[in-house]
Amino acid sequence: GFSHQYVLRVFKKATGKTLIDFMNEIKLNRACDLLLYHDVSTLEISSSLGFSSLSHFNHIFKRHYGMSPKQYAKSIQNNRS
Repeated sequence: GFSHQYVLRVFKKATGKTLIDFMNEIKLNRACDLLLYHDVSTLEISSSLGFSSLSHFNHIFKRHYGMSPKQYAKSIQNNRS
């Protein structure tokens, strides 16, 4: 018996994040795992995580981490060396 808007407000109050931001954070954490431990392309990652397009995935990733997915993977590989 709760409205959609009410649930979203309560969620943001409890977590400090919108539901979309929360879900994107979960997806981005998974994307990082895939970039680090699996040999899959960013297109495959974005598609498997339900992003509408590769450019949208790249935009969200860069906004969150400050670098593209490819730059992120390369920086981690360089740190491992």
